[in-house]
Amino acid sequence: MMLKALISIKWFAKSNKLISAITPEAQEEFYQMNIRFKKSSFRFLAGLAILINTHKSMPRNYPLMIGYGDHDIPMAIEAAKMWYDSEPASKLVIFENAGHLANMDAPNQFNDVLHQFLTDKL
Repeated sequence: MMLKALISIKWFAKSNKLISAITPEAQEEFYQMNIRFKKSSFRFLAGLAILINTHKSMPRNYPLMIGYGDHDIPMAIEAAKMWYDSEPASKLVIFENAGHLANMDAPNQFNDVLHQFLTDKL
């Protein structure tokens, strides 16, 4: 995907919206965000991989909510479940009728859940 993205930002934006959001409104909004990427941005995105799972988890002194959409890609769902299993004090939330971008696919549900989580924890 990254190699093709270097050739066509438009292709990247179209492909990315389809795997990230499920509602047409969220897909269009995410497409408009992605189309603004410059090709040079991918150099930085590729470097982010070194941040994933490279540090041992430490006890947190703040609340942690982990969530995913029920239409998210399997890899993201599995990663969220593994993260949740490694964080005994965390809360796992599955957003209905949402893809990876639960905040865009189901903004009211996302905001309600987040508000309730913060109200309960703070």
